Amino acid sequence: MLPKIMSEKIFAAHSPNTPNQPWHLLKDHLKQTGALAYKFAGSFGAGPLAQCAGILHDLGKYNLDFQRRIRGETIKVEHALAGAWAVETAVKVVSQSPLTQNLSPADRIFSRLIGYAIAGHHAGLPDWRQLSNEGGGRLKERLENFQPSLLDPVWETEINIQLKGLIPQGFKFGKKTWHGFEFAFLTRMIFSCLVDSDFKDTEHYYATLEGRIPPRDWPSLSMLLPQALTALNERMDAFRTIQKTQNFVEDERARVHNHVRSFASLPKGVFSLTVPTGGGKTLTSLGFALDHAAHHDLRRIIYAIPFTSIIEQTAKTFRSVLGSEVGQHILEHHSAIELNNFPADHALEARSKLNLAMEDWAAPLIVTTTVQLFESLFAARPSRCRKLHNIARSIIIIDEVQSLPWGLMGPCIQALDNLARNYECSVVLCTATQPINQLHLNTDTQENNPLRIQSQVTELAPNPSALVQNFKRVVVRLAGMCDDASLVETLKGSPQALVIVNSRTHARELFQALKEAHLEGVTHLSTRQHATDRQTILEEVGHHLQNNEPCRLIATSLIEAGVDLDFPTVWRAEAGLANIAQAAGRCNRHGKRPPEDSIVTVFTPKDQPANIEMKRFAEDFRRIEHIFKDDLLSLEAVEGYFREVTWRLGAQGVDENEILSLFTLDHNTMLEGQFRTCAERFKMIKDRNLPIIIPSTEIEQVLTDLDQRKIWPSQAARELQRFIVQISPKDREALIQNGAAHYIKPDFYGDQFLLLTRTALYNRDIGLEWERSNTMDIIL
Repeated sequence: MLPKIMSEKIFAAHSPNTPNQPWHLLKDHLKQTGALAYKFAGSFGAGPLAQCAGILHDLGKYNLDFQRRIRGETIKVEHALAGAWAVETAVKVVSQSPLTQNLSPADRIFSRLIGYAIAGHHAGLPDWRQLSNEGGGRLKERLENFQPSLLDPVWETEINIQLKGLIPQGFKFGKKTWHGFEFAFLTRMIFSCLVDSDFKDTEHYYATLEGRIPPRDWPSLSMLLPQALTALNERMDAFRTIQKTQNFVEDERARVHNHVRSFASLPKGVFSLTVPTGGGKTLTSLGFALDHAAHHDLRRIIYAIPFTSIIEQTAKTFRSVLGSEVGQHILEHHSAIELNNFPADHALEARSKLNLAMEDWAAPLIVTTTVQLFESLFAARPSRCRKLHNIARSIIIIDEVQSLPWGLMGPCIQALDNLARNYECSVVLCTATQPINQLHLNTDTQENNPLRIQSQVTELAPNPSALVQNFKRVVVRLAGMCDDASLVETLKGSPQALVIVNSRTHARELFQALKEAHLEGVTHLSTRQHATDRQTILEEVGHHLQNNEPCRLIATSLIEAGVDLDFPTVWRAEAGLANIAQAAGRCNRHGKRPPEDSIVTVFTPKDQPANIEMKRFAEDFRRIEHIFKDDLLSLEAVEGYFREVTWRLGAQGVDENEILSLFTLDHNTMLEGQFRTCAERFKMIKDRNLPIIIPSTEIEQVLTDLDQRKIWPSQAARELQRFIVQISPKDREALIQNGAAHYIKPDFYGDQFLLLTRTALYNRDIGLEWERSNTMDIIL
């Protein structure tokens, strides 16, 4: 016999933990989710759209089979499609839907977007037609096959909603070519509001039953700004006093800092900050962001960095500058162990405030990776999209923008343009080698070129071309072909030198050659080492340089961004000009030596081929090097280089996975979007490496607690972050097959935690030598 609640047709959204607790009534859940979604979308003028999605998202729970299921019967019910069906029925010009009520053509167009969000609020945004390799596609076909008779008609009396007045306030369309992309972007934002409000209303229901309050409260950025600005200004004043007698570099940094911050009252939009490496971009962009946020009452600052290796360093710098009171409210989001892949029974774990903030980016200041930011902007999964609505009304700083993958540059640029035009954001594009200002000028003028944006790009730096000359600290020389033996001989006469090569394999081999030659102060740095060891090595290298001790560092390109080291000479394996300029930023960084004595030598490694992408950028550089040989780091050389890059790639090459063409409009201007396919195609790292945990005394307790299931996996992932090395899936599998690594509790955690058990394969000097896992000397 069914409980009385069923016999009275009182429909519930969620069941309580114990029989004596109140049920979560469906009409209450829909109303509250709609209200919360309305609030979330209010920041970008789309409250009515999001509210409709919230009110209709669980329409399928007005189904007696679903009500039986949440009361314990084993029945499979797909409830997410019903609301999408109701909206799609209303969209049709000839329909008897109770939601229709004389909808305008514009209301019908925007109503379709709600349908995508509702249909995907559990399994993820679907494809309109099946393109995705995953299930859940074919939304068009699924809607056509939906059986409305399964819905109890009581929904028409309990739900009071009209699909009218749905056009977002202030929404600005760009190029007609990309209207489909703009509709898709708005759909994903509405989806974000829906899934976050759905989760939080459900969380609130269960938290109330359990007598707990999830730690989700963060102070607003506006509350922190006075203290943050005071701390930054005091730090900059103190720094200028200390450096008053120093060289020209410090004076230039101060001048740039003051100039950039004087632009903070400009209207919101897209800005570029083109300052040579070592010019103080990090604190200058932070100062501008704080001032700009104060002037426009922006909600948060998002600082996106291309490399996980410098996330913690940047956050540490911000905390040091802004003080502990502000610094405790900075969120770092850079998990390499993917928290979204944990088994479903961890969905309501007792998470910390920081882990909760990673879900929705509610913190006022966020330091994250460009991978996390952009892959979320193009995601389909609810867990990845929840945070998106909190990006609205933010200032977004993209550090080292030239590092964005060129095959995805078109979609990335269009996403940033959309954020600036329609979501009250300001975007700052930081780099020493700025590609953005030239992109839409240096490519063809076709209207459908993905690099052409509608927003005006305002340069913040004072005369970037002159800045390059003012910050000139090195001379770049081209050495041609060079083998490792020649490099060893050359480095014998250079007690302090940095050599940057293009692969971890080459770095290890060159390091071993230098050690065999008995040179002093030889150090190796690459992602073979985990983050804790890399940080220790960098500190030791800085100490050696400061004390004028022998220091020969062999590194990969990870040294080229955000690392404050100052070598008298640098050798850089041939690459694109952007990499060469970054390498030059580690030579005479603080301008304490004459430029003519600070040599950056570009060489072509013999028998050490670069990967295909690096090789092509090197070829782009070769085509312009003879033209600008007298000053290869000039702004004119950079512009010439990016002209070659964009010419080679063309419009197709900057959207190589055809992301933008996945979103089109039919003859009625209705969106036909392939969201799941988009998420599959938009991968910023082509060859995904996977993490392996390196044992250490510092994490013994975490590993023990994890093995005994005494710690939540998200907390473990965060604490283990600094002790992992990323390797290819093939090499990871070889370690397992050779008995050198094993999974921790695979029946509980799946394949998330792989631990190195043959510890002889790792040492601090070289890092992880996975290639040796099948050799007898290691096995024995």
